[in-house]
Amino acid sequence: MSRIIIHLEAKSAATVTQLKTFKQIWQIGLSEARTRFSKPGVLAEALLFQNNHAEVRQQLQATIKLLKDADTRVSIYELEEEESFQDPSTHQFQKIDVETLQNILEAYEDD
Repeated sequence: MSRIIIHLEAKSAATVTQLKTFKQIWQIGLSEARTRFSKPGVLAEALLFQNNHAEVRQQLQATIKLLKDADTRVSIYELEEEESFQDPSTHQFQKIDVETLQNILEAYEDD
């Protein structure tokens, strides 16, 4: 199993509509969505290849689309399930690009 971390690189000027969309994707409160977009840090975190993989895949794909539409700078990291994510400026993690994440997600789509 892999953990995917979407890390916001800089404060985002996400619109209220984009925040509401993010809120719906991750089933969090609007204030939590606003907080996550207000400063650099973990925007979203997901565990792949578990029983809820189809749901997680949809969440990540919707998040990628939202972030592209919002022109938001993020870094994506792939970690082992037990690995603890810390500040990427002081620790080295496996960084992947959006295309790689999309390929991972598409390779394991349910038939």
